[in-house]
Amino acid sequence: MSKNKSGYVMDVIGRQEAGKSPFIKSLYRQSLYYKYKRSCVLDIENEYDHNEHTIFTDLDLFKKHLETAKAQFIIIEEATTFVASFKDFDLQKLCVKIAHNNNVCIFVFHTLMDAPKSLLNKSRYIALFDTLDDEKDIKSQRNRYYNFFMMKNKPVIIDNYNLCVIT
Repeated sequence: MSKNKSGYVMDVIGRQEAGKSPFIKSLYRQSLYYKYKRSCVLDIENEYDHNEHTIFTDLDLFKKHLETAKAQFIIIEEATTFVASFKDFDLQKLCVKIAHNNNVCIFVFHTLMDAPKSLLNKSRYIALFDTLDDEKDIKSQRNRYYNFFMMKNKPVIIDNYNLCVIT
């Protein structure tokens, strides 16, 4: 892989009205300035501007598009439904392909428990906002992220490979 490849997968996790959408839109605007001139969104709820992004509402068409997407900023809103349509191995394979094709892919979840462990393991970054997760569930099933979950000043941007907060 060449050194200028910079694709990655990021999970943005938070309850409704926690600030996820402004955060994602800010990331996108920064990416426009630096590198990614094209974007696509799986947007079943019709939250994104059709003039600014290529919008998909059909899951199968979106999956087909991801197979060949290169150097794009990809947003998967309501990702719980999207990831449920994959077997774990296939989801991991897709994440590797997305990153290797120099894409940035943002998976958006409302709770940390909604994000499958297999996806969390392949994600380079996690933006953790306030969620409605139960503390006991996080401690028992997502213990790796428990200390981040308990932090008061959110969002917390986590470097998932080094398990540290990015400031």
